[in-house]
Order: sequence, then structure tokens, then C-alpha cells
Amino acid sequence: MDNWYSYSEIKFGREQSYWLVANLDGLRLGEWPPKPESSEQPDKSKLQVRTEATFVRPVSIAAEIDWRLNQCDGDQNIFLAVYKNQIPAPIVAKVYSMDIDSIDKACRKVIRYITGWRRKPAYRKYNRHGR
Repeated sequence: MDNWYSYSEIKFGREQSYWLVANLDGLRLGEWPPKPESSEQPDKSKLQVRTEATFVRPVSIAAEIDWRLNQCDGDQNIFLAVYKNQIPAPIVAKVYSMDIDSIDKACRKVIRYITGWRRKPAYRKYNRHGR
């Protein structure tokens, strides 16, 4: 997850979704994650005219991720603990009184649900057949 994505690159692919979740707190505050250091210096002589406030795009992406996560019937808490808060799966399993395989399955279901450009049907319906 060392990648960086501009707003125009976001298509809600798997790696992008992990990256967005990892940066969700800043996005909620209207801050796009800064681009990693590079050898190129930005050309500050060019004037950029924006038609919207700089916080609009990050907040809209955060709102979409939050909406998708909130559809996940509680599995989002497990997913966020493991992937956003980086709590080891064995500890999360102990807290939720689950085995590690169940934690892994819940995380896989959530990432499959939140990825993709379009919204999916209801979480339970989407995962009904053991997807």
C-alpha cells in the first residue's frame, strides 16, 4: 500500500480501496493524502483555477467509502480494526471471540463489497451465496 493516487485515478479498485481506508481520517477532514516525496519539483509558475473548494473531493470520496462500509452489517468494524488501525488479526479474533479464519473471511467480504465503481446490492444479499 505504498502507492499514491490522485483524485482522477480513483476507480475503487482493491488496492485503491485499501489505500482510501488507510487514509480515511484525513479524507473525512477534507485533506487529500500528500504525494510522496519525488525528485521532481512542482511547477509553481502555473496558475490553477478550481471550480470547487479543495476539501470537496476528499470529503466526497470519504462519504462514499463510509456509506459502503456502513452497509457491511458490523463486519466493517473487524475490517477497520485490521486494515485501518492495523491491529493484528489474532488480537481482533480474541476481542470478537472469533477464530482467525472468520476474521479473514469477514475482511475479504468487506473489501469485495466496497471495491468497484458502482454500488452493489445490499450486503447480505451480495454475500448470501458465500462470495
